[in-house]
Amino acid sequence: MNDWLIIKTKRSKEFWAKENLVRQNFQVYIPLTYRIKKIFNKIKTIKSPLFEGYIFVKIDLSNSRLLKINNTMGVSSIISFSNKKSLLSEKYIEKLKLLEDN
Repeated sequence: MNDWLIIKTKRSKEFWAKENLVRQNFQVYIPLTYRIKKIFNKIKTIKSPLFEGYIFVKIDLSNSRLLKINNTMGVSSIISFSNKKSLLSEKYIEKLKLLEDN
């Protein structure tokens, strides 16, 4: 069964963590949104993570490689509640993708 783990990243390291996880053959999803920022007196529209500090990693629990994820540069921890890993179904991720800004 393939579900998605919620991963906490180090501060502002979502894209770095994604790059390192993809190198290890993990499927990673970062929901993005557009934000308007003023940089050096210029207003720019930039893409940034919808949930700052969090990314989603698809994993097959029967072939668990959780230790690899937790030891990846840019990753802070795997989110869990009462020692149970937080898992999201594929349906939830698909809904997030539909709602994401294009």
